[in-house]
Amino acid sequence: MSEIKDSDPDLEKFKQKLRQQIASAVNSSSEDYLSNCTASEILRAGNNLAFWHTLSNDEKVGIFPRLVDQIFIDDGEVKSVVFIDE
Repeated sequence: MSEIKDSDPDLEKFKQKLRQQIASAVNSSSEDYLSNCTASEILRAGNNLAFWHTLSNDEKVGIFPRLVDQIFIDDGEVKSVVFIDE
């Protein structure tokens, strides 16, 4: 097993890329950010409730068609939801 050193160039590149992604997500508007995300990225971001609270109602409504393929309702009750498969 090789040892990871603090000065490992690959690790530093990865950390810098991650910092840039975080800064981009924080600095861009949520609508711009979401328009460039895949469904799986939206779902991952959605695991953070604070993220959903930053969205406007219009932005939330705009997300659903990108995530949900079909919703089955019977007698006013949701029976199942089929998500879009990427």
